[in-house]
Amino acid sequence: MSAEHFAYWYISVVLIALGVTGIVANRYLSDLKPNFWFELRDPIVRDRLGAVLDRRREIEGLGRRPILVASISYLICGLLCAFHVVSPAIAYGLGCADSALVLAFVFARVRNRSQRRAASLAPRRQISVVPPLAYAGALVIAFVPLLLTANPELRSAAILITLSSLAILAAAWFTAGMAAVLAGDDVDVELYVDDRVRRARVCSMLSLSYAVVPVFVAIVTPIAFTLPTYSSALVLSLVLMALFLIWYSIDFLSGRMTRTNGA
Repeated sequence: MSAEHFAYWYISVVLIALGVTGIVANRYLSDLKPNFWFELRDPIVRDRLGAVLDRRREIEGLGRRPILVASISYLICGLLCAFHVVSPAIAYGLGCADSALVLAFVFARVRNRSQRRAASLAPRRQISVVPPLAYAGALVIAFVPLLLTANPELRSAAILITLSSLAILAAAWFTAGMAAVLAGDDVDVELYVDDRVRRARVCSMLSLSYAVVPVFVAIVTPIAFTLPTYSSALVLSLVLMALFLIWYSIDFLSGRMTRTNGA
């Protein structure tokens, strides 16, 4: 199997698998409670926490629609790639663009619903959620695909990946700075939930913003490896991704991602 055929096969399978998984399991993927599985086992806080999570879900009003729409889009992109209607790079770029649009919708929805239906605190500083270097690294890595635009076959896909990565980063930045979503019934627990949900969402968005670039570089390697800028793009994307993963792992193991806060 040639490298080109492998890229078609690989991207098609990944996108179709993501689409099918999202369609089948969107009920579970849209649920906040798995983020609090440890605390929900504690009989002391279980009832209060469960009630707060149910109220927050009603306030946000996201439901299953965002994941379902994204999943259908992934499935369509995967099928287009499988039947060679579009190249693997374009299919992947369209999938990333779809993720960016869904995240933008989620942010706008949560912001608008929280302003209308919940008491809110003052907006928070973005660097209180994750360190500024995490945002800076995501900003730099977003422009790495542009190093490969000298090849006309890759130009459209590279620009699409850069725009998608920047859009995902913007969604993470604005989500981190949103005011707390509070119903006002159990403020202490609601603040705890808001901190955890906000941080989980921001870190997930940043992870996606970082990851899309090295995957793209890997996909286009058979076409791009002869470019003089290919080595720079590969090394830069891998180093930045590795640094982010190191920080994320240390942060997670230190307990910040799962630390209770007096709930």
